[in-house]
Amino acid sequence: MFKFLRKYNKYILAVFGTILMVTFLVPFAFTKFLAQSTSRGTKWATLGPDGGEKLTVTDLDNARRELRLLKALGQAVPLFDDLDSPEHWYLLVREAESAGLVGGMAVSQLAQSPEALGQLVQVTGENPRYILQTLAKLTGIGGLVQLYVGGSPYSQSLPSGRYSDRRFKHIAQERFHRVRAQFVVIEASPPDEPAAYTDSQLQEQMDKYAEDMPGAGEMGFGYRLPDRVKLEWLVVSADSVRAVVADSDELNPVALRKHWRRNAGRLGQPQADADVPDNVRDDLLDTLTEQKLSDISRSGYNQLRREQRTLGQGGGSSELPEDWEGLSFTQLAESLQETYGVSLPEYHAAGGQWLWQKDIADLEDIGLATTTKFGQLPTGLTALVMAAKEFGGDDTIPMQRGLAGPPLEGDDGSIYFFRVTDTDPSRAPRSIDEVRDAVVADLGKLDAYQHLSESTAVIEIQARELGLLSIAMAYDTVVEPTRSLSRAGSTLPKIGQQEQAVELIVEHARSLPANTAIDELAEEHRTFVLPIDDRLALLVVRLTSQRPLTETSYTQQAQTGLLQFTITLPETTERRNEAVEAFSFDALADRYNFSLIVETATTQPDEDDLDEPSS
Repeated sequence: MFKFLRKYNKYILAVFGTILMVTFLVPFAFTKFLAQSTSRGTKWATLGPDGGEKLTVTDLDNARRELRLLKALGQAVPLFDDLDSPEHWYLLVREAESAGLVGGMAVSQLAQSPEALGQLVQVTGENPRYILQTLAKLTGIGGLVQLYVGGSPYSQSLPSGRYSDRRFKHIAQERFHRVRAQFVVIEASPPDEPAAYTDSQLQEQMDKYAEDMPGAGEMGFGYRLPDRVKLEWLVVSADSVRAVVADSDELNPVALRKHWRRNAGRLGQPQADADVPDNVRDDLLDTLTEQKLSDISRSGYNQLRREQRTLGQGGGSSELPEDWEGLSFTQLAESLQETYGVSLPEYHAAGGQWLWQKDIADLEDIGLATTTKFGQLPTGLTALVMAAKEFGGDDTIPMQRGLAGPPLEGDDGSIYFFRVTDTDPSRAPRSIDEVRDAVVADLGKLDAYQHLSESTAVIEIQARELGLLSIAMAYDTVVEPTRSLSRAGSTLPKIGQQEQAVELIVEHARSLPANTAIDELAEEHRTFVLPIDDRLALLVVRLTSQRPLTETSYTQQAQTGLLQFTITLPETTERRNEAVEAFSFDALADRYNFSLIVETATTQPDEDDLDEPSS
């Protein structure tokens, strides 16, 4: 007996050990099973009159799972592209189902395409029925939104049928009446010698537009400082590397002939008794230069990263000690020179001035250098710098102040190592000194525009009597080429979109005698001046012709739907904005008397449950 036990003791211990382990774990597994079973019946929310309908955590888990599936498929929820609230998704589905819209042709077509459906199954890991059910719900929500925007039981009137024929024709005649005109744009500009303004005047102007970006505020005013940086960089010139390679023994006769043989199809068949041609030597020189530049790029970046590897990580970025400096670019330059025999790389720094985004691309040479480290498409210096953690960061580009970015390559092959040495995220100016020049210039523009506005009548008379060219010469500007305008959508020279000005020009033309061509009218009817206050400019207009919407053109465009689309487009945009509000979570929660149960509202589904397809 004991002999038997000694012989098989290892197997006996393994079997009984396994039995003991299973016995030990069963209570815990059973407890987890009970907890999961209980949670599935736990109330998540209530809805309906007096909160009579109960929703469980199972409903919550399913809503989360459906949203996760849509994200995997790259499908956005109409009106709410970044929707991640399961409560909101559940109510949108509920609304679509109540309207009888869940389903749709797109889903049925997908069901009839086993190959397409099979690909979705592979991508998501879900079963086909669940994918179709979720897409049916998404289609229903899309139909719901479309009905609301285009007219439905939710809307009292239809955009395409809300006008009588007579009213529709009148609107079309206003919208599509075309006018041709010449223009002179007189823009207010600050004087060469800035006027003296008091501190209170400067402060008042700055405070009023301190939170507006330049050009974005009223009349184009804005003094908020954009994201700014200070940089340093090192340049390894491709020419210097090429010169080192050209003088090296790497271009010896044996290497040249070997290169010639290996590339005979491209460089020509080698001849034993012939000298190596220049094109072979140049080709090998190019190849070796590229290899050495690549080695320098890799070596330099590794040296810069060596010290960075010791840094702690937190929140997706490195944690820099207060005294952090990193490898100096001066040391790096000396190391590269010693290792590769190249001339000492050039050091540059913009540490004495802040660079805006537009300034970075203007930096000589490095401003146009790129890297393919973050994808097949090249990424430039500007994009890298603006992806810094201090400016909000980019999940795909790890950049931050104090750490070197990836090496960049210039058009000529030169290598650039760079580092952001300081950052100043966008903010309102702390004092007038930071934006004094801009504020003084804008106050000067205001004064100049005030003077222009007071001269409107004089300018108008001069334009009528002496012509637009005299005005252009007097105010150092030009006569713009003749341009066609209509209220259906037109831009003005230098001024851009200005609906009110276009409307005034068109209405002025329509008010002229219909039986007389514009070019036969007196200048006092054809030439006038419009102040454009929000652009601090005067628009001198001279009408040359007009073309009303003809009956034939009206009929043709109405039959194609172009007129209806153009006229209703602004209203459709407005309806879409209304739809965002109508289908917001708060609006839906009010309609359905939806109320979350706090203690279970944040219950997270187990990953095992999420991965298990439902039937």
